[in-house]
Amino acid sequence: MEYLSSLAPSPFTESIITEHKARQKWVNQQKKGFLRYRNPCSFLSRFKAGTLEFNQDLVTIGSGEEVGEKDREQIRENLRAFMPWRKGPFSVFGIDIDAEWRSEKKWQRLVPELPDLRDKVIADIGCNNGYYMFRMVPYQPKVVVGFEPSVQHYYCFHDALSGVDHCTLEVVKVSSPGKTRLGQRCTCSTAMPGPACD
Repeated sequence: MEYLSSLAPSPFTESIITEHKARQKWVNQQKKGFLRYRNPCSFLSRFKAGTLEFNQDLVTIGSGEEVGEKDREQIRENLRAFMPWRKGPFSVFGIDIDAEWRSEKKWQRLVPELPDLRDKVIADIGCNNGYYMFRMVPYQPKVVVGFEPSVQHYYCFHDALSGVDHCTLEVVKVSSPGKTRLGQRCTCSTAMPGPACD
């Protein structure tokens, strides 16, 4: 909950903390539907990427040279737990991950319309696996908070988000992206339409 220190004081802070704790307790249940994503996330968190590139269409987290072939195969197997990949493309330690949605095309259309993101607190509503959160990093926001109801997408790059310097990226598990007071406290928010809007 590092992002809360970046927000202006609010009478809702205590209720946000309470809701966050409740969501964390819920998402950390020892049930099969949660473990199928939490276990791969835990495995992947062992690998800290030295290479992070977010200013290209392909979001790169770690290069192929940073891990051996045996580790790369285990990484590939654990990444498969998050299929289907809705947003992307990504490259994770040299493993290219294509996506169902061509998110880079939407990003290219959005960039000319972006306000100045420097030092802003941004809410990415329905952030999915965080593709757009990563793409915002080069614009130097103070914080990007992703709101995501899906357990699958919540865990997808959960630990990779903490490895970003100069910007706090955090995904918050919510019951519904529209039901949070935290989003009302951000200075900029994004919600990318799905493929039906192309």
